[in-house]
Amino acid sequence: MDKADILLRNKVCKLLVATCIMLLLVNIAIAERKKPDRKKLQNVYSVNGTYIHPKTISTNMVAPHAIKLPRPFVPTNAMKAIIPGNFAAFPRWEDSSDMLCITAWMCTNCKTSTLPDWEDTISFPFDANITELVDTLHFTNAKGKNILLIFATHDAINCECISCGRFTGAVLGVALFTERNKLWELSAFNYELGCFGAFQQLPKIRTLKPGNDNYEFYFLNANGAAGGVYYSELFIFGLLNGTFKKVLNIPAVRRTNTGLSNWDMSLKSIGPAKAQKITPIEMTLKGTFLKDTSDLEYGSTDVPPGLEQYAAKNDSFEFTVTYKYSFSNGTYHKTGTNVAVKK
Repeated sequence: MDKADILLRNKVCKLLVATCIMLLLVNIAIAERKKPDRKKLQNVYSVNGTYIHPKTISTNMVAPHAIKLPRPFVPTNAMKAIIPGNFAAFPRWEDSSDMLCITAWMCTNCKTSTLPDWEDTISFPFDANITELVDTLHFTNAKGKNILLIFATHDAINCECISCGRFTGAVLGVALFTERNKLWELSAFNYELGCFGAFQQLPKIRTLKPGNDNYEFYFLNANGAAGGVYYSELFIFGLLNGTFKKVLNIPAVRRTNTGLSNWDMSLKSIGPAKAQKITPIEMTLKGTFLKDTSDLEYGSTDVPPGLEQYAAKNDSFEFTVTYKYSFSNGTYHKTGTNVAVKK
């Protein structure tokens, strides 16, 4: 290769490098143009790559009880009416059909509550809030058709990617709409029943009908170390005097993610379906107990609730335990236990 060829090759290489640098600078400039100017717009937050600016609202704007919506019921319209922040809807992930519907808001005069999370406590509302529409549950009772909306509220500062943080939950909020005179009326609302779940996601919520005209929902709040045992705690919330309140909480009703001592639970109402009062419920634990004799730190939390005396005398057994709970004075009380053990 002569000197002229070498010079030509060097020029071509320099031109290619310059072109690449120019394309890179153009892409950076385009990306920067998509970002809001934080000097001009304060309190801008990124949620899964989409930028949103929370709207300041007052405490009397959060779920006024005069809300009435036309048929058909549109969950996103209900969300906008309940918490009138800045609304946005976009794919949860790139190329995803699952839509993430959120509203961003701040409230300077809202009363602050302290809520326990897995590793710490949080003050709610946050300085800036991202409320996510999680689920829409339909059920019918003596009053007719009802819809229960489930909300999860996150700290906007930590919302760059909703689904991060093993020991970071989400604040549970619920809104109950009842169909009356061809309109959907807001019957009850609470935007901070507690902080639950993991990875900023709420647990799966299910409804329970203990009687003809009663509202309850329940879920299992689970967590554990990576690769370790997962314990689940049962929470049941009921509608009492127009407000959702916790009516039962039982720890360790499920144990999973281990080859030792696994159990699960089921829940049902056992009273008359047309009863006007809140009827009794029944919880059943079913599983296998296997003592890990090599673990010197084996603790009582690894024993199924109520079976400590059996675990003290036996290294392994299968079991079914049924607990009955009756309702009085605003909460459930255990009124019966039936134990069946197979060694």
